[in-house]
Amino acid sequence: LDSLATWGLRWARDQLCDADLDIGSFMWDFHRTLNVAELPEGETVFCVILDNQKWWLIAKEKVVDLCIDDPGHAVDLYLTASLTTMAELWMGDTEIAAAIKDKRLMLSGSPYLSKIISHWFPKSHYVGIRPERFM
Repeated sequence: LDSLATWGLRWARDQLCDADLDIGSFMWDFHRTLNVAELPEGETVFCVILDNQKWWLIAKEKVVDLCIDDPGHAVDLYLTASLTTMAELWMGDTEIAAAIKDKRLMLSGSPYLSKIISHWFPKSHYVGIRPERFM
């Protein structure tokens, strides 16, 4: 299965388009790949706003919970972007700093978490696989 995913990302993917993306599936993968080892000790709460839909990630130690309803916890950092932008960041197709500079990714909350975003931001396990180009 891993080999098939690698082949598909290398040969059948040029760029993600909206039709390729499902917000629920994306958020499930996004929460599973959050780099909790780079987060401060204790609980860290993110509110991810994608195309006006809110999702909450509650990270504590090695466990990350994904919520579609407000869990009532104080939010440490809000991340606002389109689903397409967030998927491009997760796949490594766009640099985090560039998306912030271009205001395609907006952060609000903890200055510390904002500063170290490149350390904890989730990345796909296939981030290193770049599309091949036909000649």
